[in-house]
Amino acid sequence: MKRRKKNKKSNKNLMILIGILLAVSFFLLINFKPQVSTFSINSPENITYDDGDIFLSVSSNRLMVWMNDSLDGENLKNQCTFCYDFRIDGYKLKPGTHSYSVDAMTEDGIILSQTVVFTVK
Repeated sequence: MKRRKKNKKSNKNLMILIGILLAVSFFLLINFKPQVSTFSINSPENITYDDGDIFLSVSSNRLMVWMNDSLDGENLKNQCTFCYDFRIDGYKLKPGTHSYSVDAMTEDGIILSQTVVFTVK
């Protein structure tokens, strides 16, 4: 008889544990919001630079399949594949207004684009 009571008590505790796990799982499922892929052009910024010596810097919050960039409408090259960021130093630009654009493809196949317009004195 004591064995049966112990089994019933174990079964009851197991059922309580399963109920708690299901409740927590349901709560997490309802409140889970997937992170949206984004990227930022860190440099150059939309400002006026005194010097034409700039660097190009891009970063993302999630892995990108590829990132391509262009400066003043001229494709620079495919900067990276399966990456989070890249940086290129040593661009010497003449005075005037310039445009730097980046296109990136997320793991979901979505193409993101961003452009920064800046000026060099």
